[in-house]
Amino acid sequence: MRAYPKRKDRTKLKAISVDTPLLFLSLFFVVVVSYLYPSLTFFAFPATLRG
Repeated sequence: MRAYPKRKDRTKLKAISVDTPLLFLSLFFVVVVSYLYPSLTFFAFPATLRG
């Protein structure tokens, strides 16, 4: 019975640890692209906002 909540916590932690690097990576990518290609972001941002 003690092992079940532990496993539940581990999956939650795993989901967070997978989600946050992706978020930072996408944020970093957007910053790098906007820094290297400022004209490209004008086309990229409306596309991302639309989904």
